[in-house]
Amino acid sequence: MERMHELADEIRETFEDRGWKIEKATQLDPAFHRSKRSQSALGRDLVIDAIEAAASRFGLGFRTGCGGGHDVIDVTDTSDRRFRVRKAAVSLETESYEIIGGSDSILRISDAEEDSLLKAERWVLGYTVDPSGLVEDIFAAKVLGMTGDAVPHLRLGPVVALGSGNLPAPNPSGRFRPADEDSLGDDFDGDSGTEDGAGEASAG
Repeated sequence: MERMHELADEIRETFEDRGWKIEKATQLDPAFHRSKRSQSALGRDLVIDAIEAAASRFGLGFRTGCGGGHDVIDVTDTSDRRFRVRKAAVSLETESYEIIGGSDSILRISDAEEDSLLKAERWVLGYTVDPSGLVEDIFAAKVLGMTGDAVPHLRLGPVVALGSGNLPAPNPSGRFRPADEDSLGDDFDGDSGTEDGAGEASAG
């Protein structure tokens, strides 16, 4: 997971250098701050720009799918991990991360080779933002499936907080605990379930 930690640091550095431009841009016209949609889109664009510029330097792949989804690719000795970049919210009730799933297409990795010795795995590279649109938490989690709710959410495995600080992160059980990467093994845009999966409804 070392390369993903480095990528998370790069995202944070990008927001430290350029994140102030988000608020400046949304102040250019009253229509841009009638809701959080403009702020959310600008923040996502900045996240994607940071990833695209830095991924290859850390030995990671980066791919944009036909549906507009963005994947960071981390190939290990035993697995081909595809990290879908998604915005998350933190549940006020459980203190766990929530990501709107939309359709189950996120579960499929269409370009994975069936006869490959490497197991293709779907993960998320999730991030949360503060009220001003700046990145707060960055984390990784394996996608286990979808919930059966009226608005489906992703079911996430154990959460790994990303970045050199490696701070504790919320996990799906709703309790905060430091991430234990060794326990994961090798198995790990819009506001209504598109690539900006947190959505205003779940962001609170």
